[in-house]
Parts: sequence; C-alpha cells; structure tokens
Amino acid sequence: MKWIAVLSIAIGVGGAWGQDSQAVTDSNNRAVLELRQNHLAEAESLACQALELARRVLPAKHPLAAVTLNNLAQVERFQQRYLEAETHYREAIAIWRESLGGAHPDTAKGLMNLAALYHDRGREGGAEDLYRQAAAIFESAYGKDNPLALVARNELGEVLRAEHRFTESEKLSQATLDPLEHLLGDRDPRVVRALANRARLLQETSRASEAAAVRARIPALAQSFVGPKP
Repeated sequence: MKWIAVLSIAIGVGGAWGQDSQAVTDSNNRAVLELRQNHLAEAESLACQALELARRVLPAKHPLAAVTLNNLAQVERFQQRYLEAETHYREAIAIWRESLGGAHPDTAKGLMNLAALYHDRGREGGAEDLYRQAAAIFESAYGKDNPLALVARNELGEVLRAEHRFTESEKLSQATLDPLEHLLGDRDPRVVRALANRARLLQETSRASEAAAVRARIPALAQSFVGPKP
C-alpha cells in the first residue's frame, strides 16, 4: 500500500487567469484521482498535461504551477524516479515560498512531501529537518491539534525511530496517534499510516506482542484506503 504524504489538490482560482487556471485545476484533480488508484501512467500523463498547460497560460510563479510540479513529483516518487521527483518537489517549494511565503501551509505541504522522499531514501537528517519545519508552520497557522500538524509530528516520530532515537519517537507516537484517530477516524489513510509507524516502533523496542496487535488492525483498514485528503 502506498501512502501519499500530502497532495495539494488545486481548486478553482479566480482573477485574471480564472478560466485558464480552472483548466489546469481540472487536469491536476484528474491526476490526483488516478494517483490515488495507483494508476501511475495515467496520473503521470495528466500531471504532465497540467504542467504544460500551466507553463503556457499562467505566470511562472503562480501557486498553481507549484501544485502541478508537486503532483508530478508524487508520481515520479512512486515510480522510484527519485532524482526527478526531488527536482520537481524543490521547484514547487520555491514557487510556493516566493508566491505565498515561507510560512504558508502550502509551503509546509511541499516540505512534507520532500521529507517523505528523503525518508524513503534513508536521508533521515534531511527528513527530520523538513518535518520539523512543516510541523511548526502548521501549528502556527492552525494550532497544534490540527490534523496536518499531528501528521507532521507523527512522521517526525517515524524518522526518529529510523534514527534509533526511540525515546523521542515514543513521545511523538503517543502524542499524535490517539488525537489523529479521534479527529479522523480509524479508516483515514493518515491514521492507517500512523498505526503502521506505531507498529514498527513497538517491534524495534522489543514489544512484539503489542506490535502484532497494532498490525492486526491495519489490513482491514487498508482495504478502505482511497488516497489522502487535503
């Protein structure tokens, strides 16, 4: 089961580019739907279409251009084309920073996606820094109990587990899993991911029976996985 860290799903953007931006949005949203269903070739085609259109009809630093780059990077990441994915994530983050600001939640979403790629590749130091930045932005914008802030801190805990910093990981796991379940329900993919993170931590800290109990919850929940929510 693939877990998509965060996808910035575009919505209609008004103003001088309203009609053009809606066309980009439509392609983006279709790409996201295909990605959620693990139809990677279709998702890539639609993401490339959205990016080509965005570059043709929108200003270079339009936030919607960042969305298209981000979504293409997601596809590339799941195809294990990591160098291309990292390049496009970084381009997206740079646009969000310039157009929306470094403290904007969309910028934080981009940071989380790049952090997830780093974690995939075992680059834990970089992933830790990015998750900390994202969590701080979400907490400042929405409060510490917002789902995005909780997910960022839970994923930070998973990185700390990979670094064998088990005490710190345990604190974050305990502080985030229950609130996420309460807010989102146990069928939400972000909760499924947090449960998987918890099971790994328990297994690596010699609590095999507890880990097995957590893992036993995951297969049934994963059947309802339909992709992330914005």
